[in-house]
Amino acid sequence: RYAPAIDGLNRYRSADGGYAHEREQAEQGTVYAAYLAEQAYRDAGIAWPGAAHVIASLDALRTADGGYTNHPGTRSATTTATAAAIVLLARYGKPGRAQQAAAFLATLRHPDGGYRAAAPVLLPDLLSTATALYAESLCEPAAVKPPFSMTAAFIEGLWQNTGGFSGHAADAVADVEYTFYALLALGALAVIHRPEAGDQTQTQRPVSNRR
Repeated sequence: RYAPAIDGLNRYRSADGGYAHEREQAEQGTVYAAYLAEQAYRDAGIAWPGAAHVIASLDALRTADGGYTNHPGTRSATTTATAAAIVLLARYGKPGRAQQAAAFLATLRHPDGGYRAAAPVLLPDLLSTATALYAESLCEPAAVKPPFSMTAAFIEGLWQNTGGFSGHAADAVADVEYTFYALLALGALAVIHRPEAGDQTQTQRPVSNRR
C-alpha cells in the first residue's frame, strides 16, 4: 500500500549513506531528512533499509559541543537537529551517543524553564522545548532530568485564552502547530518524571487547569 511512496524516498539518499531534505542525490545528508525517512518507514511498517549506514552518516553532523547540526562545519548545534539525532541513536542501538547528545540538550535549558534553540539564543521556545523533551524521554535513564515545575510552568505559560498555545513569550497568537508541541512537551515531561519501578509515589502531572 505505501511501498510506491516510500520508494520515492530513495531519490533523497545521499552519497554518505544518509538522506538529504534540500535536494536529491546530495553528497551530504542531514539529520532532519534521516529522521523523516525513518519515521516514514516506521509508520508504513516497512523495515528501514541501510539503517546502519544512515546512523553512521550522522557522525559527520556532530559538533564539538556534543550536539548535532544539519550542515557539517557548523560550530553550534541546534536543539531540533540534536533531538532528531537522539531519536535515531536511541532507536538504533547507540544509547551512549544518545546520552551524550542529551547532556548537550541539558545545557540549553533556560533557568526559568523551557529550552533554547541553540547556545547563542537567549530565550526558550515551545518547538525547542517539545523536541528536546521528547528526545530526552527516549533516553533511559534521563541524563539530567529537567526540573518538573519550572518546565511545566513555561509550557502552560504559553496557553492563550483562545484555547491553544503560542510558540514563545512574545507571541500572543495560538495555533495548531504549537498546541501540538505543547501537548507533546507535557506528555514527554510526564514520561521523564514517571515513578521508577517500586516507587509508590504518584507522578506529578503537568495538567493545565485552564477551561
